[in-house]
Amino acid sequence: SIYLDKNNLVEAQKYLENALYISKEIGSMEDISNSYLALYKLDSLKGDYKRALNKQQQYYRIKDSLNQEKINQQIAELKTI
Repeated sequence: SIYLDKNNLVEAQKYLENALYISKEIGSMEDISNSYLALYKLDSLKGDYKRALNKQQQYYRIKDSLNQEKINQQIAELKTI
């Protein structure tokens, strides 16, 4: 986020938490994943490594799930050929 780039951590926190909330509301797993990645970076910058680790784990869990879903779709497409 632009707030992270400018090291405005308070504004970045508000913006990213709002983005995560909206992403969850609309069910956009890709955006949820991206929000967790950005929050991980923010928490790392703030020195809150426990929260950062939690956000990183959530990011990878969702990213792995999305990747597996994509692989399953590709396999299903190959089976129809």
